[in-house]
Order: sequence, then structure tokens, then C-alpha cells
Amino acid sequence: MHDRDAAALDQMHDIIGQTLRGLRTLQRKQMLHQHLKPENATIDADGTMQIIDLDSTSVAGLQDASPNPHEGILSMLQYTVSEYFVGLTPSWRSDQFSLAVVVYPVLTGRLAF
Repeated sequence: MHDRDAAALDQMHDIIGQTLRGLRTLQRKQMLHQHLKPENATIDADGTMQIIDLDSTSVAGLQDASPNPHEGILSMLQYTVSEYFVGLTPSWRSDQFSLAVVVYPVLTGRLAF
């Protein structure tokens, strides 16, 4: 995000695509990251992006085995979806919203709101 001016549009497109594929992989395994923000993505020297910080990830079926140790909102306010504020259950759309809020400043140079 901080190197936006140094990255070409095709590089940004590739990194965003990698992030989206990573989220879809989690979603296919019925997992929600729930803490997506710029600090939770790394890019190595070869341009490979990795989603990190999976400690807040929700995995379908595991909530019944043990209670969620996290109380309240899991992410930074500017990347958090409204479901968390009103007590609704997050879904795969929640992670996609957070990704859109992360991507917007990468492409435009300013925050979404």
C-alpha cells in the first residue's frame, strides 16, 4: 500500500488477484479470515503475496468445539464490516468487503471513507 506509486498497474492487479485467490481458497475451506488489513499481507521479492495473521480466522464447525477466545471487533475499524458492529454473523462477503476497503487506497491513493 505504501509503495503504490512505485508499482505499475499490472503489478497491483497481480497482487490484488493473488489476495483474492487466497481469500477464495480460505472460503472454499469454510474459513473466514476476519482480520484482513494491509499489515496482514506480505509480498516477497518475487512478487508472491501471502495472507498472514490467521489467529482470528473462523473455521466452520470449530466454534462448537471451543468458544471463540476473541471478544468484540477483530480488525481495525476502517477495515471492519458493519456486521460486527450490530452483532450479525459475518460471512464470506465480510472478508470481500475488507479486501475492497484495502484495495481502494492502493488504486486511488486515498481511503475509501
